[in-house]
Amino acid sequence: MFTAVKRATKSVLISALFARRPLALAPRLIDRLRMDPRFQAGAAAPEARMLFTVLSRVGESRAQLFQDLWVLEQTNFLRNGFFVEIGAFDGEHLSNTYLLERTYGWSGILAEPDPRHHEALKKRTRSSISDRCVAARSGETVEFWAASVPELSTIGRYADSDYHASRRRQHETHRLETISLLDLLKAHGAPRVVDYLSIDTEGSEYEILEAFDFGSHDVRLITVEHNHGPNQAKLHALLSAKGYRQTLPDWSQFEAWYVKQGSFAPGAGAASP
Repeated sequence: MFTAVKRATKSVLISALFARRPLALAPRLIDRLRMDPRFQAGAAAPEARMLFTVLSRVGESRAQLFQDLWVLEQTNFLRNGFFVEIGAFDGEHLSNTYLLERTYGWSGILAEPDPRHHEALKKRTRSSISDRCVAARSGETVEFWAASVPELSTIGRYADSDYHASRRRQHETHRLETISLLDLLKAHGAPRVVDYLSIDTEGSEYEILEAFDFGSHDVRLITVEHNHGPNQAKLHALLSAKGYRQTLPDWSQFEAWYVKQGSFAPGAGAASP
């Protein structure tokens, strides 16, 4: 069964899920997964657990790659957790944390330097909002490119770091002050345990994490965008050295998803409702 599931994650099934198209076979797959002894015992393969969660809850997710459902599956549908989303956009469209906050009572920090989104972010009433540009160091001034395709906005020096470079040519430039990840957490009173950290900054992800003191906070789950750029291998080496293991590379595509070893029991989400 689980060999077939792994093949399915690379097939039209996943394409349909990412497009949010209804799947006639979903109820049958859910039943097969639920009845498998390995699934009932919490020993199901990660791909199978994720597939079950997504098939069961595809209409709830706001995230582009179902990052929100992955977080819930990993934490056994934790309530009242704490997140940090760097590159929060407008707080709803393609949001990795909207579902966590609105349905599961999470709170956290939303960091978004693009001024076009600041008013919309105020709707996230359980979140603390930062309009500063998260970077390796605090107190620097950078040129932020607010691209005509808003999802691709980034610090100017990273504009050519991936295959979206040509789509950033049309942009408005804003001079913004930077803040490091550690200083962001301190400024907003983050607890020591950060259940989920999402970083999508279109090129500066490695520099942000490389400068972070991982001993200062217990960051348990990380999703980080790499867009198959030059920092993909560096991100993996850094996070592996910090005690994280990568999971679900087929699902994460142009991102990488990491779990801090020892944070959650294996198969934590297998008994999800």
